[in-house]
Amino acid sequence: MGCGSYAELIDTGDLAYERKQFDKAAELYELEYYDADQGVKKAQKAYLVGQSLTKANQRSKSADWYERAYADGYGPTALREYAYALKFGGHYAEAIDAFTELVGLTVDNYRFKQEIKACQSAAQWEASADQSSYTLSLLELNTSYSEQSSHVSKDGHLLLSSDRPRSASADEYSWTGNFLYDIYIYTPIDGALLALDKTINTKYNEGASYMTSDQLGLYLTRCGEDDKQVSHCYLYRSNNESSSWSAPSRLQFQQDGYNYGYPCLARDDRLLIFSSNKPGGRGGYDLYACEMTPDGWSEPQALPSTINTEYDELSPYMYKDTLFFSSDGHLGMGGLDVFQAYVNPEGKWSSPINLRAPINSSEDDFGYTHASYDPSSGYVTSNRHTGRGSDDIYAWRRQVISPPAVDTDTTVADTTAQELAYSIRIEVLAPVYADINDPRTATGEIRGLKNASVSISQESYDSGDFITNPRGEVYVDGRGRDLYTVTVSKQEYFSNQVTFDPSTLKILPDGNKQIVTVQVILDRIFPGREITIDRIYYDLDRANIRADAKPALDSLATLLRANPQLLIELNAHTDCRGEIDYNQDLSQRRAESVVDYLVKSGIASDRLIPIGYGESRLLDTCPCESCDEDQHQRNRRTTFSVRE
Repeated sequence: MGCGSYAELIDTGDLAYERKQFDKAAELYELEYYDADQGVKKAQKAYLVGQSLTKANQRSKSADWYERAYADGYGPTALREYAYALKFGGHYAEAIDAFTELVGLTVDNYRFKQEIKACQSAAQWEASADQSSYTLSLLELNTSYSEQSSHVSKDGHLLLSSDRPRSASADEYSWTGNFLYDIYIYTPIDGALLALDKTINTKYNEGASYMTSDQLGLYLTRCGEDDKQVSHCYLYRSNNESSSWSAPSRLQFQQDGYNYGYPCLARDDRLLIFSSNKPGGRGGYDLYACEMTPDGWSEPQALPSTINTEYDELSPYMYKDTLFFSSDGHLGMGGLDVFQAYVNPEGKWSSPINLRAPINSSEDDFGYTHASYDPSSGYVTSNRHTGRGSDDIYAWRRQVISPPAVDTDTTVADTTAQELAYSIRIEVLAPVYADINDPRTATGEIRGLKNASVSISQESYDSGDFITNPRGEVYVDGRGRDLYTVTVSKQEYFSNQVTFDPSTLKILPDGNKQIVTVQVILDRIFPGREITIDRIYYDLDRANIRADAKPALDSLATLLRANPQLLIELNAHTDCRGEIDYNQDLSQRRAESVVDYLVKSGIASDRLIPIGYGESRLLDTCPCESCDEDQHQRNRRTTFSVRE
């Protein structure tokens, strides 16, 4: 999200990148790459070409440049981007090789291990796509430009946005090198495509939109308000007055300096869901919701961590109690994948489910929406290579199996067929280590953990205590729709607790019983050995806890609450830059900030020992003046260790 328009001369890659003219930046960085001498400078230019291509939605072209950057010595950062670019291109075997190499090069490698599994699953989903209940067809309206689906109005018209050239948007959009986005209405019956009038479509970018149920209101995304500076994207509302749209007005709850987009209405238009990178989320773009009140929209609240990740969640769409959205944070097939999650009447969300191929591909898939008149059909946007170029809109259709007919002549109702029948399979897993005394020797494999203690309870009922079998399993008959709490413990492991919500389950035809698997992972305790707390970053020369560090610390607080017997040492480390005494003091203040945060989260202070080590325990001992930023980042970490 975001846009910019500049008349100044752009003659360096850095300036083009700063101005978000990424298509131009890629060209200039490529020229600078060939002019650069061998070494760090050349590697940096190759990496920046890859970054520019990624930002310009040309990610398939970026893999070669990330590979060059890594070969020229840019380090694991380039290898990571190369691995993701390979995955995005559907080259799953090569991506697995790259992620496997990353596991051996990096300390915080849990994500990369998960990505290996995701690539394996994606390859299987792709191979079995022809067995899916979904079928896709490319709409004729697509061009070599970008077309993105938004929402189907009540009368069956598809709202979409496109950067195809037209008079209302005569300027190129410097981000991609294409023209600016406008909003169109597509009529499926006759294939007519009509651009909204100039009140809606301006010289700025108009993107994802959503029409109210009465079709008299339009919520839209607009990027740009000032010709003289890079602007941001905000949500607007326009009203249909005398068969024409009013000038859109910006929704009041939005903060300047952040991006807002992808509006979605639900619950009779009284709930607004959207995506934003505003503070208060988990990182990247998160989904937020606000409710209509007598005074207008309430303050937005972030959806829970079940939905939001530290990456991007975009293009929400609600159908009854089901939320469809796109994410590159939940593990999937490549770029953005479409997921679905259910919400129960108490507002608790189920874990997201990947819609798999053919809805999803190795590239970006988003803009999923139903046809208003037929829930078994709809639209989705994808930039997969089978399209006509850039983003394309596909119509999807799903074969729906109707439930058995009910015999209305039966005088006695068969109520047993309407009951929810299920069993719960608790699967307790633990990472495997080549040396059980060394956390650095993780093999990447996860196995069932036998003889673990499992406690299963509901609000008004305790299922009892169990011990896992040699495969790490416990089986329990399901009971009703109340939330389950599963607590697992074993000596030499951190205890863990998860919840399972059976209200999200569907009743199977003929009362068939279903088996639901609930996985619980226990991490081994390594007394006295440091464990890095992932994604803890600080502003330069500052010790305060940033908003993007809070989710990781909240997870640590949850771990400590589940293990009340633990006494831990919290350690902060700096990189090698700066004076030794200054770094020592800075690291101590950072460690104390972490302790303060955990105490405010309800953890007793006598369980937490803050120690700053400054630059005395560098992970990467490269000569300081020669360290790249990735090496400095490895050294600049926050860790904890369990006191024996």
